[in-house]
Amino acid sequence: MKAVNIVPTHIADLRAVVTLDAHSSQAHADATMTYVVGPADGNPFFDLRQSVERCWIDGIATDPAAIASHDIGENDPHSSVRVIRERQRAGSVHALRVTYRLGVPNSDLGGAYPPVLSWLPGPRVRWSLGMADLYAGRYLEAWFPANLPFDHFPFTLELVITGTAVPHTVVTNGDVATRGTNRRLIRLPSWFTSMSPLIELHAADMVRTASMTTRLPISERPITISATKFIDGDEDLTASLPRIAALLSEQERRFGEFSGSSYV
Repeated sequence: MKAVNIVPTHIADLRAVVTLDAHSSQAHADATMTYVVGPADGNPFFDLRQSVERCWIDGIATDPAAIASHDIGENDPHSSVRVIRERQRAGSVHALRVTYRLGVPNSDLGGAYPPVLSWLPGPRVRWSLGMADLYAGRYLEAWFPANLPFDHFPFTLELVITGTAVPHTVVTNGDVATRGTNRRLIRLPSWFTSMSPLIELHAADMVRTASMTTRLPISERPITISATKFIDGDEDLTASLPRIAALLSEQERRFGEFSGSSYV
């Protein structure tokens, strides 16, 4: 790739539909990122650690090579971002749509809780974003188009699970609406960054969830605390919830008012 002026963007909106077919053990994503180019003309960058099959820029079909990864100079096989080869004007608004078969991301997969997309008997599916601070490509970009953590943007995700009658459940820090059996709409707020989302999908009979309501010392409003564990895990959810409430109270006293209404 010839030298380009790589420029930042602000993601105005991100929407995606993920269809997980438990019968065929395949998952597909269709994501649209609406973005505003930063204060200088140039080639916008973003990140996505999946293999794009089809691509559209402002509704025009484009070769996926036009948004290929670009090495940013670090001595690491995962140190790249995607750069849009089309030069775009400062302040202009664009929509990038990509479709791809969802798979384990091209990220550093180290750590105790790596990204997971697995197919289990039943059939069942397990999907975990597996975010981590210490490993490259392990925020939202592992699965969806995203920005670096400086940006704040809303994310709407529709999950559709087919090929199975086994009920599945979602663990998330977003707002969830049920749209039918094994169909969920998750909305994550506009103040979230690429580091913020918690999204896990499990067969309902593989996990247990407990919750409680507490009031924190400064905000003094009801906060719902939820905790989930694998069904064969040793964790005691009943004992864990009060401990989490105490930790949140301590953190609020140290750092100020908790901004949310729930903690997952």
